[in-house]
Amino acid sequence: MSDTATPLKERLRTDLTAAMRSRDKVRSGTIRMVIAAISEAEVAGPEARELTDAQVLDVVVREAKKRREATEAFTAAGRPELADKEQAEAAVLADYLPQAMTPEE
Repeated sequence: MSDTATPLKERLRTDLTAAMRSRDKVRSGTIRMVIAAISEAEVAGPEARELTDAQVLDVVVREAKKRREATEAFTAAGRPELADKEQAEAAVLADYLPQAMTPEE
């Protein structure tokens, strides 16, 4: 692995350290999960590689989508406490996603 971490990946690591220091369990757990998904994506395939910033963003988008789907499933199943947990994780992930364009844009 090269030492040149992508800026988004570096930001995730920095934010993880800050979340751990402030004992923010939801934030640190969510960021850990994203970093693990990024690491998994890096070693998937025939040889390990460093992900580009765009590829790291794709992983974050994929994880955010999983949280939205889980929130809907838990809400439909009448499990609001689990839906709330997934929503909290989705809110953390939203900090790393680009802002959505408004209809006017």
